[in-house]
Amino acid sequence: MTRALANRIMFILSLAGFCDSLYLTMAHAQLVELKCGPSHGCEEVAHSAAAMGMGIPFLSNIPTAAFGILMYLALAAGAFLRAATDNEVIHDRVSKFQWAISLVSVLASGYLTYLEAYVIHAWCRYCVVSAIIILIHFIFASIDRSMARKSNISASIVEGEIS
Repeated sequence: MTRALANRIMFILSLAGFCDSLYLTMAHAQLVELKCGPSHGCEEVAHSAAAMGMGIPFLSNIPTAAFGILMYLALAAGAFLRAATDNEVIHDRVSKFQWAISLVSVLASGYLTYLEAYVIHAWCRYCVVSAIIILIHFIFASIDRSMARKSNISASIVEGEIS
């Protein structure tokens, strides 16, 4: 796998996550109907405290899915920026940004999944999809960072041999 392929995969995952978060945000704003199916878990999760501001009181006016929209947009923008430039410094900084954002997001998603399982006792299929998307994104961001470190080490060895 190349870093370019990992970045493309992260871009596609970011777009999929964006669509998922956008749908949930629109459903929260009652612009679309939340299609949950026979389990009705989505409605239970959507009416819980965690659905607003991730359950944090001072953020309770903001739908939790709106944070997902911003996060996935930032990740997609980072992937697009990396694809649009040949500057290695930008590649490295944006790669670190993608990894850090996806790490924080995996932790937040883990917390929200914990709430679904042990507090709300209901599952939202869209929330689970988002959790899976960000976990896979984090794995690819970690692979990308690993490849970056290996290429930096290789470049340092080559430079050391030349001088």
